[in-house]
Amino acid sequence: MDWKLTKSLFIAVFLIMNIILLYIYYDKTTESTYTPYSPDEQIDLSDANVEVPTYKTIEERYNNITAFFYSFTKDDIESIKHAKDIKRKDHKIEVTLKNPLPIGNDYKTLSTFVEEEILYGEEYHLAILDEHGETIEYGQIYDDYPIYDNDQGEIVFKIKDNKVISYTQTRFNPFESGEEDSGSNIISAKKVIESLYEKQKIKNGDRVGNLKFGFKQYITDSKGQILSPSWKVTIERDEEVFIYYVDAIHSELKILDEQQQQKE
Repeated sequence: MDWKLTKSLFIAVFLIMNIILLYIYYDKTTESTYTPYSPDEQIDLSDANVEVPTYKTIEERYNNITAFFYSFTKDDIESIKHAKDIKRKDHKIEVTLKNPLPIGNDYKTLSTFVEEEILYGEEYHLAILDEHGETIEYGQIYDDYPIYDNDQGEIVFKIKDNKVISYTQTRFNPFESGEEDSGSNIISAKKVIESLYEKQKIKNGDRVGNLKFGFKQYITDSKGQILSPSWKVTIERDEEVFIYYVDAIHSELKILDEQQQQKE
């Protein structure tokens, strides 16, 4: 018997068996393992009957933004002419109006008041209308984009008998963002939606009600906050509304915050 030939045949058979077993194992694990989302993947949401609105392409480049809390100065306080009373505490001022301001149905009067009478009013935009009609919130903006849901950069008007009787105000200033050339490209809204679908946050038959770009609180300390460029995605499902704030500059597409509420 040629033992050398037998040994070679044995080794060859052993290697072939190992290859077959490895292939079977790989095939099984591939079938059963979830494949994470890749930004380069293309997902056809029309087959899932998901309604998606048109969305804006963001051309600017951004990094995370450092936003410092602003302390209103004595000169700021003295420049407010419509106040009957002003209280200043930490980074917030509370102002009671001399004459209550009628707001009307279209809020144009209030928006004009914000632009012309409120300190740094050009930095704020209409953000939230309280369903009970007791408050109206204006949120601060950065580079013409909203800073979302942030009590450190807002004006909150207190309403009584459809008139503004007082308000509180906070402000971020200054901002540090680095040079635009060193910023990151903004991940498209389409890829964010695809990621949410892969993560099963968007389900078959859902309606994507809104897609907006802005900045969301990421880290807070005693002097300020880190704001992350983010997409705000509103999902409508039956009688519920889901809101997701998704990081817009990192490929992981991390969900920074999520909220759930009933349709109005």
